[in-house]
Amino acid sequence: MRRLRGLAARGALTAALRRQCRPMPGLARNLVCASLVLITIPAAAARQQPASSLRGTWAATIGTKPALQGSWSAQLRAESPEAAAGTWTLFGANGKAAAQGTWSATRTAGTWSGTWSARGAGSDTLRSGTWRADVEHAPATFADLLRSTLETQVTGAWHSAGLQGRWALRATSTR
Repeated sequence: MRRLRGLAARGALTAALRRQCRPMPGLARNLVCASLVLITIPAAAARQQPASSLRGTWAATIGTKPALQGSWSAQLRAESPEAAAGTWTLFGANGKAAAQGTWSATRTAGTWSGTWSARGAGSDTLRSGTWRADVEHAPATFADLLRSTLETQVTGAWHSAGLQGRWALRATSTR
């Protein structure tokens, strides 16, 4: 709502709204414009539902050897229940960030899958791959899948440049 008011204050209202207000004199113009703004801003705010956030930890294997661990975050929007995106971090043996990247998810044919990419700390090399969740009965939304990690671990498989392994997610907090 604050963002929409800011847009209105900076003159970013639609041209149609401005055209409606321009030809009217004084008080009539002010009343009509105020009414249009009061109608427009709440409607736009309702369409822009706030995102909820989830954060957690992950662990993964390369082949059969446990090798990787890190953290993840997700931004979930009610208007996009079939998709989600977020960030992830790979921690090195010293506990510091060794790589950071992004991930995305979509549901197709009842399976949750997606892509990921990351750059190592101090590197320009982009690494990327795909992932798939092991979910017998796919939850209705990706938010439901991630929220389930507050109670139980969700697992899956990943692939990248000839490498593959398994992963597990666990949520630690919501916002």
